[in-house]
Amino acid sequence: MDHGGCLLWSLCFCFILFYPASFHPADRDLFVSDLSWYNSVHGPEQIHIAYGGSPRQMSVLWSTSSVQELASSFVHYGLAPKNYSMKAEGKFVLFTEGNPSGLQYVHRVLLEDLIPGRNYSYRVRSGSNFSEGYEFTAKRDDEIAQIYWVVSYPVDPEDYTNHFLSNGG
Repeated sequence: MDHGGCLLWSLCFCFILFYPASFHPADRDLFVSDLSWYNSVHGPEQIHIAYGGSPRQMSVLWSTSSVQELASSFVHYGLAPKNYSMKAEGKFVLFTEGNPSGLQYVHRVLLEDLIPGRNYSYRVRSGSNFSEGYEFTAKRDDEIAQIYWVVSYPVDPEDYTNHFLSNGG
């Protein structure tokens, strides 16, 4: 090894010896917590509700990422506030298309025989993991459904911008 190579190795060794903190984040706990989600079991997430086919129905959907949470798909609910005395069971499906490492299981439970216009509390459960509690109001019998149509198709952003600008956007 030539003189320049020895000098370079000596400098690297001194840098590592005297400045070891430069190779680690200043706050080690922050670094660990940033990576902890890779190995953790996520509870129910992305909880959504939608009216069912009648005023007496409500559909509840949510996502999970772990096969350990697939033991069940339940919604615990009851007349508000914070009453979870009733339980409904649903199903789940595996969802990986375009989502190879994200929330991979979608759960759906249909709540039935609701009292129209009444407030309900609910929380979802997958396996032994519960969500926080939420509330909804069952649809009234006299409520008129509003339907919104959304038409979407893949668009190249550059083509869209050019079309938008050339037509006085």
